[in-house]
This record gives sequence, C-alpha cells and structure tokens, in this order.
Amino acid sequence: MHRTSVLSAFAALFLADFAVRTAYMAGKSPVLPVFADQLGANEVILGAIVSVSTLTGMLSKPVFGMLSDRYGRWIWLMLGTALFAFTPLLYSGVTTTEDLVALRLLHGLATAIYGPVTLAFIADLDAGPKAELFGWFGLSRTGGYILGPLIGGLLLSYVSAPQVYACTSLIAVLAYIPVLSLRTGPRNAAKKHSATYQISELPSLLTRNRPLLGFGLVEMSSRVGLYAVKTFLPLMILAQGGTPLSAGVFLSVQEMAMAATRPLAGRLADRLRAPEKVAMAGLALMAAALVMVPSAKSADLLMLVAISIGIGNGAYHPAAMAMIARAAGTDATGFAFGIVGGMRNMGKLLGPIIGGALLFTLPHEYAFTVLALTTLGAMAPIMHQRSLIKNNQFG
Repeated sequence: MHRTSVLSAFAALFLADFAVRTAYMAGKSPVLPVFADQLGANEVILGAIVSVSTLTGMLSKPVFGMLSDRYGRWIWLMLGTALFAFTPLLYSGVTTTEDLVALRLLHGLATAIYGPVTLAFIADLDAGPKAELFGWFGLSRTGGYILGPLIGGLLLSYVSAPQVYACTSLIAVLAYIPVLSLRTGPRNAAKKHSATYQISELPSLLTRNRPLLGFGLVEMSSRVGLYAVKTFLPLMILAQGGTPLSAGVFLSVQEMAMAATRPLAGRLADRLRAPEKVAMAGLALMAAALVMVPSAKSADLLMLVAISIGIGNGAYHPAAMAMIARAAGTDATGFAFGIVGGMRNMGKLLGPIIGGALLFTLPHEYAFTVLALTTLGAMAPIMHQRSLIKNNQFG
C-alpha cells in the first residue's frame, strides 16, 4: 500500500478500536460489578460474570482470526462493531444473574473478533518492519482502558446501569465511521478449503506450527505475573495501610508508563531489526519488578515497581506482535493472532488463580519470585524463534 494509504487506514483502525474499547470498558468497571450486585450476585457468581467474556475470547479468537484470513478483515470488523454497538441495548432486559452471564458471553464475542482481526489488519498494511505500528496502535486500547471507566463511573452517578449500557452503545456506533472507510483496505488471499474444514483443522494446525505454539506460550506466561499483580497488589497496598487512591495510582502509573513506552520500543525494534531482543528486555524488566514487589513498602518503591512493569510490558508488546506477524507470513495472520490472543486470555485467567494459590501457600517473597521466574520462562521460546520461524508451517 502507498504510504498515505497506510497512514489513513491505520488512523481508521485506531479510531475504531479506541471507540469500541472505550464503550466496552465504560460498561465493565465499575458498572458491571454494581449491576451484578443489584441482581443479587454473590462473590462466586460475580467472578464468573466478570471473567466469562475472557473465556469467550480464549475459545473463539482463533476461529474469527482464521475466518478473517479466508473472507477478509472488513466484514468481521463490521460484525464486531455491530456487537459492540447493539449488544449493550440488551442489558435493559436483564433481570437475573443467569441472564447477565449469557449476555456477557455474547458481548465477549465483540472483543474476540476485534482483537485478532485488527492486529492482522495492521500486519497487512506494510510489508516492512511493523513493531512501531503495533506500538502506536496499542495506545487505542490503553486510551479506552483509561477513559472508559471514567465515563462509566460518571454516568452511573446519574442513571441506572442499563441506561449506562445504552449510552455506551452510542459511543460504539461512532466506530462505524472509520470502519466504513476501510472498505478498500488490503484483501486476503482465497483459501482452498472450506471454512468448516479449516475450523476442524485448528487443533492439528496448532500442534504442527511450533512458532505459533511457542509465541502463544510466551503470551500466556507473560500475562500470568502481570495479572496476578493487578489482582493482588492493590489488596497488599491496602493491607499495608495504604489508601484506595494509592492503589488506583499504582495501576494508573503502570498503564501510563506502558503507553509512553510502546511506540518508542516499537521504533527501536524496527531500527535494530531485532524485535526478539527488545521483547526479552521487556520481559526481564517485568520479572525484576515482580521480585521487588514484596519489599516495596514505601510510595517511592511502589511507583518504581509500577513504572518498571509498565515499561517492561510496553517494550515487550509491540516487539512480540511484530514477531508473530513475521512468523505468520501473509496468509495466516488472523489465525496466528487468534491463537496467540486466546492463549493470552488463558494467561489472564490463570494469573489471579496461580497468584492466589502461591500467596496462600508461600511467603510473599517466594510467591513473587515464582511469578518472576514464570515471566522469565517466557523468554525461552523467543531465544529460539529464528529457528522456529525457519520451520514455520502456517497457511
């Protein structure tokens, strides 16, 4: 694609993703827990309601990624945008916690489509190094994560939870404006086999494609420690006499450090033509920060941990996405990002579970050391990624 076309398509994808992510997060926190509590959900059911959309993505991202390889990206972006825009209107009919679980499953399909399809679209835009593109694109999701909860909390102060969801529908509808401009975006090569056949081949494709499995394990392992920290460190801060504000500041500083790092790390990975080195440096910094968590008693040390985790994650992510795109080639990027995204979701689910088990059975110093080693373990497949890609069997 011409450089101007690349930039215009990138801008359209960025704006669309920012709109739908903002809308989705506006309805997730704090609106979703409040709505579930009003319906009488206990702690177990509340956990299921919050996490069920992650489970949806874990199972369906590979399917939607593969279908976008076969039929093109645009049609699936249209479907995903429709789910983001119109599913929130159904919350007005929710009267039981069972209804809410079922609707969250449906709503989770929207993120399951947008995740692999937008990343594959970014990979399609430029044949050259693309870590910086992934770095900038990651800001759309970060922006939604920051702005969405603020909008949701503000709206919830004045209207009911179902009415908040109706408002988020209006935000998501705005994504149609940039998505419609992508109609002339890059097309995907036709596939020889039917979609049903390709979906049935998913398990064997995963086991045969060692680079894909390796990158999936990297994503899963790297998320375990990160999401354990997101879940338990705020509670540790409160237990040490900190305030809810200080816990919130920790998470916000982490997100801001990650946002500031992503484009710069992506550019560095492209300039060096060595995204694996940047990704491993990011993982090493995250692991070092995890080891520091138990001894971070003061506000200064907590901020150092937050900044280190944010910078490490910001360096790792765009480099990792560039490596996955490079490994997938040109015909299976949707499938690759779908599989890796599904395994990433598995790490998000396992992080709080593994972290909770470790903190329950071990002293905090040992628990976070194990989480740090899990993060470092993600470096092993990256060290061998060049030989893995050489034997790649995608497509």
